[in-house]
Amino acid sequence: SNRADAARNSIDRLKKLRHPYILKFIDSFEAPDALYMVTEPVQPLSAKLKQTGGPGLDTKAISWGLYQLSSALSFMNNDGHLVHALLCPMSMFVTRSGDWRLGGLELVFQHSPTAVVPLHTRQLLTELLPSTLDA
Repeated sequence: SNRADAARNSIDRLKKLRHPYILKFIDSFEAPDALYMVTEPVQPLSAKLKQTGGPGLDTKAISWGLYQLSSALSFMNNDGHLVHALLCPMSMFVTRSGDWRLGGLELVFQHSPTAVVPLHTRQLLTELLPSTLDA
C-alpha cells in the first residue's frame, strides 16, 4: 500500500541520515499488518506548543528551534540532494532537553534535474492534501 511504502521510506531515510537535528532512529520491526519504528524520546512540536501555551513560548527557544530545523533541511537539500515533501507541524518534534528534530520522512525523495516524484509520494500527497493538489 502507499502508506506502507511511505513508512518504509521513512524508516530507510532515518536509518541513513545522520544529522544532529534529524530524528534519531533506534530500531524498527515489520509485522504482517504493521510497521513499528523506535526513535529517540520526543514529543510532537504541536503538543509541546499546547503545553507551553503556544504564543507564550519563549521567543529564543522558538528561534533556536527554527534554526535547528532549517539546519536539518539545509543538510538534506544541499548535502543529501533530498526533498522533504511533508514539511508541516506533524513532522517536527521536540526532545526532552528542548531541541527540535525534523522527522516525518515518509515523503522524502531524491532531487535531481531529472528526478520524478515517486508514485507512492504523489498518491499519498493526493490523499493527505487533495484540495491543494487540485489547484
